[in-house]
Amino acid sequence: MGPRQRYLQVYMEAMTRNPAIAEALEMHSPMVRSSIINMLSEQDFEFLRTPDGRASIREMITVEVRRLVAQETGIEEGLEQILFTNFVMQ
Repeated sequence: MGPRQRYLQVYMEAMTRNPAIAEALEMHSPMVRSSIINMLSEQDFEFLRTPDGRASIREMITVEVRRLVAQETGIEEGLEQILFTNFVMQ
């Protein structure tokens, strides 16, 4: 018997005061979503169940989204953080 299949549903918002970043996130959303899904699929279920695990992955996602925005737009500053607005695990 293989590892048990799990379900994760995450809703998140990007916190920024820069309209150019908001536009970039909208324009490049497929790439951003794909990167986030890849990051989440590599995480350990038990670790994500902990507050430290959620905080850690949220910070990792924030760093990755900043990297993608900078790569695609050249804008290095202005994405304050990624916030989870819903986080469901089963």
